[in-house]
Amino acid sequence: MSFKVELSERAVKDLKKFSRKDLERVFKTIEKLNDPFSLDIKKIKDNIYRVRAGRKIRLIVEIDFKEMTVLVARIDWRDRVYDRL
Repeated sequence: MSFKVELSERAVKDLKKFSRKDLERVFKTIEKLNDPFSLDIKKIKDNIYRVRAGRKIRLIVEIDFKEMTVLVARIDWRDRVYDRL
């Protein structure tokens, strides 16, 4: 079961704040999102989940099981990402 992965405009803007090393971690995680449940994923509410990308970076994703899509909504540091939900 393979999901289609999309990035929101906000997530693309969020990428600008990370170093090259951190971006490598983020992109490796995004590549694996075609099978989101193979990752360290935790349900936050309804169809919103958090995915870890390293120790301090989190991706907030919306999973649509009917359309088989994963939308990366936000990418931020662990201590800030939950404040902006």
